[in-house]
Amino acid sequence: MSKSMSYSVHPIAAALAKALEIIQSKTWTAKNENQRNLLATVENISTTDFQTLAMQTIASYSAEEINDFLAQNGFDIKLSKLSGNEFGVASIMKILMTWMESSSRSIHGGDGTNYQGVKIKENIALFDSPFSLGYIGRITSKEGFDIYLTRITEKPENEEKLFTIAQQLMNNKNSMVDASLSSISFPEVNMDCKPDISWLIGMHAGQNIISQALMQTKFTLDKTGAKAEAAAAIGVRKCIVMSDTDLVMDQPFMAWIEKPGITVPVFVAWCDYDSWNQVTR
Repeated sequence: MSKSMSYSVHPIAAALAKALEIIQSKTWTAKNENQRNLLATVENISTTDFQTLAMQTIASYSAEEINDFLAQNGFDIKLSKLSGNEFGVASIMKILMTWMESSSRSIHGGDGTNYQGVKIKENIALFDSPFSLGYIGRITSKEGFDIYLTRITEKPENEEKLFTIAQQLMNNKNSMVDASLSSISFPEVNMDCKPDISWLIGMHAGQNIISQALMQTKFTLDKTGAKAEAAAAIGVRKCIVMSDTDLVMDQPFMAWIEKPGITVPVFVAWCDYDSWNQVTR
């Protein structure tokens, strides 16, 4: 079982925003801690961020259309068939980074294995943080993205915890301007993950509820640069809002009697047509 993991909140945020647009609602309501933490993070994400990252989002009442969109962009997650009152949304993000320069080298891992690695000498900087056990290295790509690397040997509990650590380091890093950094080296990385975001199911906006939630992430790091890809797909069930109605027992029905404070029904009855008789008292 793979120990590596990767995650991005932006495709989830974009999918949620698109769903709100369709159901003409303003906010989602959380049902658990993971959902509350996500919504708190999403509040800090602007829709202009989606444009800056050149993200793509699609909405459809056809799961096949959503899944084709994902497949055409290199993702193999698939929404289940959507019911008549359900629609799907998918959002993808692709980030490409290329180094100014690089060279190959061998990395002797802590597990005793030699790995193909990369050495970078240009556009690098050194940082530290009270939340990091070691130094943090930054590499700036030709496209203007910055990637930060630091050694953390203990695996985070899950993708959400990994994101929390990254956010903490992002907000609490200090540039070591007086330090002399000659290079940053790292092993080549290639991962394809499917983070479990099923904890999104049940989050609702008014009468509309998330019924499916899937995610896939890909990350490569090599001599050329870095590539980060992420896709999120959700299904939203549009609950029917009923108008005032008369509830009529025009078929056999069940009746039971409860008494507050008593934990089992005190009387039950199945009322078939043979019992439908006028009562005289």
